[in-house]
Amino acid sequence: MTNFDYMVLKLFYQSKSTILNHFFLTITWLGSLWILLPLGIAILIFLPYRFKNFKIVFVVGFLGTIVITHTIKNIVERQRPNFFDALIDMPLDFSFPSAHTAQITAFTFLLWYFFLEKVH
Repeated sequence: MTNFDYMVLKLFYQSKSTILNHFFLTITWLGSLWILLPLGIAILIFLPYRFKNFKIVFVVGFLGTIVITHTIKNIVERQRPNFFDALIDMPLDFSFPSAHTAQITAFTFLLWYFFLEKVH
């Protein structure tokens, strides 16, 4: 951990409030596999057969993101900072890159791609 890490975490820790805590807990939850995986499975189940190509792209893109993110985590091995009390139990894996961020970005991009292709 660097001094920069500490300064950023301290800034966020000192800025915490009940409203911000709830907001960021919600954002964290929405980017988790507990939400995205069932939602992705539901999309795959309920999309008609004519979208089979998108279903393949979705599965490969989403699962590929998960695998690549966790592979990079294990290569980089960046420890999670523990300077301040966390709002949730911290995951046991490494901190970089952020799996939540990668997952929600891939999921959103894939849905955007689907709707973009469907419109054209």
